Amino acid sequence: MIDKLLAVFAMWLVGAPIYLPGVLNLLGIYKGWYLAPFIPPFSWRRSIHAWPASAVFVCFPITLLPLSDDAVMKILASVGVAGVVFAVTLMIWNPRWAKPAWQRRLEDRYSRDEIDLLFMPAWRKMNRKEWGRLIETEEGLEQLVQMARSS
Repeated sequence: MIDKLLAVFAMWLVGAPIYLPGVLNLLGIYKGWYLAPFIPPFSWRRSIHAWPASAVFVCFPITLLPLSDDAVMKILASVGVAGVVFAVTLMIWNPRWAKPAWQRRLEDRYSRDEIDLLFMPAWRKMNRKEWGRLIETEEGLEQLVQMARSS
């Protein structure tokens, strides 16, 4: 039993770096990813939505249930495949509901060109905590836009 608990803990440790940023992003807590530069072929804006791919790691505690090894493997394989398919879909499609409120508000008001070409270069020079605090509110967003336009 201790071996299984250690295996579950190890799987959670493996999955957490993939799962937590996405969940914290959806909750609006983690915002710094938005200012990350695009480094081809890696786009942090898209990869932040890859969190469902780690669903198999989060579901690993089912190995502690009194099920046959075959049943456990079928469940984990199903969750793993579904998670990867869902992650790829989110990364390509990037639906509105998968974005935090502050990002939806920003993208509703300003075009992708304005955000990428005008705002982002100025915002990347800012302190990320300060930027994250300001982007949360309507007034803060307007202040950030004015700061970017004046620089």
